[in-house]
Amino acid sequence: MNLFASMRVFVKIVDKGSLTAAAKSLNLSSAMVGNHLQALEEHLGVMLLYRTTRRQNLTDFGLQYYHRCVDILERVSGAERPALEKNKQPAGTLRVTAPISFGSETLVPLLNPFYRDYPDIVIDLVLGDRVFDLVEDDFDIAIRIGDIPDSGMIARKLGLYKMSVCASPDYIEQYGCPITPEQLANHNCIQFKSLETVWKFDDQGKRVEVGVSGNLKVNNGQALKKAALEGLGIIMQPQLVIKDEIDSGRLIELFTDYQLPARDMSIVYLRDRYMPAKIRCFIDFITGCFSN
Repeated sequence: MNLFASMRVFVKIVDKGSLTAAAKSLNLSSAMVGNHLQALEEHLGVMLLYRTTRRQNLTDFGLQYYHRCVDILERVSGAERPALEKNKQPAGTLRVTAPISFGSETLVPLLNPFYRDYPDIVIDLVLGDRVFDLVEDDFDIAIRIGDIPDSGMIARKLGLYKMSVCASPDYIEQYGCPITPEQLANHNCIQFKSLETVWKFDDQGKRVEVGVSGNLKVNNGQALKKAALEGLGIIMQPQLVIKDEIDSGRLIELFTDYQLPARDMSIVYLRDRYMPAKIRCFIDFITGCFSN
């Protein structure tokens, strides 16, 4: 007898509730399914199922053996999966969530080289500043900024999400360039709506806190950056979000001698010893992008 084949048939009989339903699911005849069950019981020397014409019930040993079979078959499947997937191109839909600014300004520009390597993966990217629950909201991967609570998930740090203060050349020409953070009190500072109105700096170990104010508050990072580009005021934004504008000279970085707040940037996913290839390759790709 093929022990593993008979174990699979037995598990299917229990899962489906009858030999007939198991036969239909496995595309086997009812007689063949019955033969597998009989061979398994003869091999073990015990009865696994009490069967009548109308119903079936697991024996006490049958229940224990069922759970052991499920565990064994999962282990066998897990052992085979790397070999089966080795030459198989990862494919399928990948559900990813990320903060709006990071997702649009940093993550999306990285996807072109990812798709060159994995053209059969479809990424369903949901951007939002609320923290989605990976299980309840059915996500495979999340990019998180800040502390990660202990939730049983795996969080791999990508680096630091550093902040910068900047303004446009037009704003500086019209209103002057602040030399120290304290001078921000005399400037129009455009603020992210949900954040506090105190900007914090570190001057060689000395903490500097400045209360800022301005005539515009925005709840979106891209709009905040656009306002600065239009010369409306000074902003504090993540370096990754404003890097291109600073490199091109469209925004000027201020207070480069000071340390500004930074938070951890992490990729978060569920523990899974049988992780699908589409998830594993995306994790490896993203961590590789931030490894330098």
